[in-house]
Amino acid sequence: MFQNRERGFGRWFPKSQTLIIFSVLVLNESVFADKIISCNDGDTCRALVAKTKLKVRLSGIDAPETGQDGAESSRKFLEGLIKNKDVTLKCSGKHGDRQICSIYIGHIDIQKEMVSAGWAFDYPKYSLGKYKTEQNSAKKSRKGLWAIKELTSPYCYRYLGVKKCNEDKLYQP
Repeated sequence: MFQNRERGFGRWFPKSQTLIIFSVLVLNESVFADKIISCNDGDTCRALVAKTKLKVRLSGIDAPETGQDGAESSRKFLEGLIKNKDVTLKCSGKHGDRQICSIYIGHIDIQKEMVSAGWAFDYPKYSLGKYKTEQNSAKKSRKGLWAIKELTSPYCYRYLGVKKCNEDKLYQP
């Protein structure tokens, strides 16, 4: 009775799209995105992968939250770097509805570019300090966010009242 009925992803996605999405979600392989469609803020974008939209959180960095000082400039800078460009996503997992990915254009590490320009913080908890040198340089040069007089880290902005943030408003775990 149900012999011709497809099971699994095949009901919703063509087989080629299913394979690519499976690779990103399960195997965490590098994937060439057709394009970056838009950026919500300085560390979250939407990519088009095999005609399917994928929400991507940039790995190892933290950018200002919507409504926070510098958020719109951070978003615009990121969009200027990657919007409508072919990128490579190196994904390492998922958090909520977002894939955690490093984004590259050729050999250019977009996360490193964001921190170097001062539009994102190194997020040592996840980057293991990979962008610390770039952050220190941007901070010393007062680039991007570091030009804001009363700068608060995105972490402390999200978790207002955390003891470490009360002691240091630039705290980033």
